[in-house]
Amino acid sequence: MNELWQGLLLPYLLMVALSFGLLALTRALAYWLWKRRGGRA
Repeated sequence: MNELWQGLLLPYLLMVALSFGLLALTRALAYWLWKRRGGRA
């Protein structure tokens, strides 16, 4: 039971962390590009 729980939970947490990191990265990149163009926040 413990091995099954770990085998299911670990990839899920990794996927969630990866998607959140990707979202933060794209948001930071878009903000940087917006500021570089001279846009008002």
